[in-house]
Amino acid sequence: MNIWKDNNAAWPVANPVITCASVSDAGFPTNFVADPFLYMQGDVLYMFYEAKNSITEQGDIGVAQSIDNGATWKQLGIALDEDWHLSYPFVFDYNGNIYMMPEGSEKGDLRLYRAIDFPSKWTLDRIILKKPLIDSVIFHHEGLFYLFGWHHKGIVSTKNGHLEIWHSTTPLGPWKPHNQNPVHNTDKSMGTRNGGRPFVYNGNNYRVGQDRGNTYGERTRVFKVEILTPNDYKEVEVELRLEKPSKGINAWNGARRHHMDVQKLSSGQWIAVVDGDRVRSGDSSRRFVLGCVSVIFVATLVTLGGILIGAVKCTIPLSYNNMEKRKRANCWSKLRLVCSRLNRASAFLYARIRVGTCVGTMVVGIIIVTVVIVTCYGVEYLYGGSGAHEPYFLSGHYSQFTLLTMTYDARLWNLKMYVKHYSRCSSVREIVVVWNRGSPPNASDFDSAVPVRVRAAFARYWGEEAGRGRAVVDGYVNCEDLLMNYLWGGGVEYVRPTWVVDMSKFSGVAISRNTKAHYGVRSRCLREFSDMYGSLNRTKMEFGSRKDGWDEIADVRGRVLLVIADVHGRVLPAKQDVHGHVLPGKPELAG
Repeated sequence: MNIWKDNNAAWPVANPVITCASVSDAGFPTNFVADPFLYMQGDVLYMFYEAKNSITEQGDIGVAQSIDNGATWKQLGIALDEDWHLSYPFVFDYNGNIYMMPEGSEKGDLRLYRAIDFPSKWTLDRIILKKPLIDSVIFHHEGLFYLFGWHHKGIVSTKNGHLEIWHSTTPLGPWKPHNQNPVHNTDKSMGTRNGGRPFVYNGNNYRVGQDRGNTYGERTRVFKVEILTPNDYKEVEVELRLEKPSKGINAWNGARRHHMDVQKLSSGQWIAVVDGDRVRSGDSSRRFVLGCVSVIFVATLVTLGGILIGAVKCTIPLSYNNMEKRKRANCWSKLRLVCSRLNRASAFLYARIRVGTCVGTMVVGIIIVTVVIVTCYGVEYLYGGSGAHEPYFLSGHYSQFTLLTMTYDARLWNLKMYVKHYSRCSSVREIVVVWNRGSPPNASDFDSAVPVRVRAAFARYWGEEAGRGRAVVDGYVNCEDLLMNYLWGGGVEYVRPTWVVDMSKFSGVAISRNTKAHYGVRSRCLREFSDMYGSLNRTKMEFGSRKDGWDEIADVRGRVLLVIADVHGRVLPAKQDVHGHVLPGKPELAG
């Protein structure tokens, strides 16, 4: 069994493992990925998924490979491309062959493809049903194969709330309709549309459906199949204990998740692949409409302001009436009438609100401020995207980290602000609070989107060995994080990058307002601690370098590995190997 052994990357990996950006970076331009299905060959995992081509705006079937139980994925390309939209690539094997049954309802039928060079080459094997089925799956139960799917071509069928079943002795057909068809014809929020592969757990059969109540693919629901025969069907919903995102748009599935494929590994463990999105369906269209409305509103306000100062008047040349036909002349007459009334209204406003007066100046000022604000919002809607922040991309995949902070009771208010802000960051997995003094708070006291773990102060820090070092800390009211490094033998070298943004100038989280003085105190602490505890092996924290090499004169390197800060805005050292790489796992804390 292949296992995860990359000690230079953070663990666990932050989802998502595949995005439209990662597929595009591999050379396959894509603006949407969804409907993932797993297929296992020994210890190698393959993921087939819908990849919407950003050039043709058509769905194709992409494929990726993982040799480390799904921790990292290599894009293998487009496995299936037809002249019509494809999605929902249900892959299975039968009698030594590997088959794919994608959705291609645009073609008006349900097609079965067979692999001739797995996983990248497929050929059409047969048309198994001449119906435009959507999101179809095949399930084997008590010697029969059951085909679940839906279509909305019927007179009384409910879109996304309709489910039909067919049965056969082989997955190749012929297929006979279930006696209760449609087995569901209800509201789209009830999870009737399939949302992944059916699975067996503890001897029970389960079907995955998708709830489309408030938006497309809002969430997945799981149903326990209690009766499944050619004549009867019954299912009941069961709880799906899938962790709900709490970071909003900063979570890759913060707004919706509509598909899940569950598989059992050869080790006996279970693995599931799910899709998700940080925004609701139609978000880009909504933002475009709001942006256009903002532009129109700004144009209206500018026109109104021009009318108030007498710079805008509506006039239509009288000669136009003589040059056009009678019908068009009537239109011009109506337009002239409207402009005439607008001019009278502007004259009335100009007389009532004179720009030279206090009232007039205030009105014009309000218009200008409103124009600036609405313009900013309009630009944000049109060009700002969803506003989400991606996790850090490290060693070929997204990573998450444990954020370590240290404080005491007098700064609890600052800690709460710190936790509330950083817990929403996409790369933060959990927050560990090292409590130095006073009664420690409860984890439930914090407004956090990730788990908060409060640990009592290190016994060694308050021990006799650290007495001289604590005296230095008390004298400078600083450097406790550096002292802890020396106590545990992981010395650091304080490196000043070529350029840096001092966040203490903008954030109340940090208190070191004087950067130069702060650097001086930290340097003196390092010298004094070295004299007290001896010279230690030193490692350098790595900073992100500019691609143009401008900052090569600084003693900084390659990439950002991890940001760990205390509530004073100071960087805390992370657990590192001899090369200065941050090691995976949680900090080793006492208590």
